[in-house]
Amino acid sequence: METIFYYVKTGKILSKDEVSALMSGYAAPTGTIGIVNKSQRVQITDGVIQNVSDIKETSSIMSQDSVLDVFTEIVNKHSQDVKRGISPRSEIRKDELDRMIREVSDRIERQKNHQKEKELEKRVFTFPNSALKKTFKLSPYFYINSFENVDCNRALFEIFPRIDMKKVDEIIDNTPYISDVRKNFYKIILSKRYEMILKPAYELLRKNKFLLEI
Repeated sequence: METIFYYVKTGKILSKDEVSALMSGYAAPTGTIGIVNKSQRVQITDGVIQNVSDIKETSSIMSQDSVLDVFTEIVNKHSQDVKRGISPRSEIRKDELDRMIREVSDRIERQKNHQKEKELEKRVFTFPNSALKKTFKLSPYFYINSFENVDCNRALFEIFPRIDMKKVDEIIDNTPYISDVRKNFYKIILSKRYEMILKPAYELLRKNKFLLEI
C-alpha cells in the first residue's frame, strides 16, 4: 500500500528523489501531477502507469502552481500524526487529498487576487503621476484630495455629476485599433479612479462647500 505521484499527461511515476525535490522546493513540476493510491488497481510498467485514463476518477489532481503547497500540507499532516502518536499511513485517502488541494488552490487564488488588487491600487494611487509640477510631478490622488487649488475644487464639483461611466466604456469599446485586453485595462483603471479618487473628493466637497470659496 502506498501513495503514488505521477504526471497525468504521460503516466510517468515520480521517483522518491523527484518527490523530495518538489517537496523541498528545489525543483518545479514539468506538468500536472496526479496522486493515486496503489491499491486502486494501478497498472505499472517500467515506472509508467499504463491505465492512466482508468484511474483519473480515483486520482487527486494538482495544478502546477499548487504542488509545493500541497506537498507541504501532506508533510505537515504526517508530522501532526506523529506528534499525536498516530502512525502515518502509507496511503492518504482521496477525500483528504482533494480537501488539501482545494484549500491550497483557494489560498493561491486569494493570494493572486490580493496581488492583483495591490497592483491595481498602485496604478490608481501611485503612478503615473501628473504632467503638472510643483517641485516634482504631482500625484492626481493627493493633489485632488488636498483641496488646495480652488479652481480644481470647482472644476471637480461641476464636472463630476456629469460623468457617465457607461458612456466612457462605450467610447473605449468603440475605439478601433485597440486590443480587447487594453480596452479592458482602460475600463478597469478609469472606473477605479472614478470610484477611488474623484468620487470621495466630490462627496467631501458636497458636504464642505466652503472649499469652493477659499
